[in-house]
Amino acid sequence: MDDWRFFLGFISSGESVPYGFILQSETPKQIMGRVSAVATSLQTFSMLIAPAVGSLLAKWLGVSLVLMGAGGATCLLGALVLIFIVRRINIQKDIHEKQFQA
Repeated sequence: MDDWRFFLGFISSGESVPYGFILQSETPKQIMGRVSAVATSLQTFSMLIAPAVGSLLAKWLGVSLVLMGAGGATCLLGALVLIFIVRRINIQKDIHEKQFQA
């Protein structure tokens, strides 16, 4: 019965650890405190408001539609991030090749 909780914790660490790493590595040291505070506030607010919004949407639209919408939105966001990453890698590759040719 508790196996799913372990799996859920394992999966959530796959999101929170890279998020914290990127936040710290890409933020200038002089504004790290402010950026970290805003990021944590946004995460906490979204965790608090999501169940209320989800239940209202489920009441109005039905649970199936809300879950399909959430799944579709997650897939769309994942695809957009993947496209962004691939384009960024290709741009860096082009810059690297131009530096070697020059």
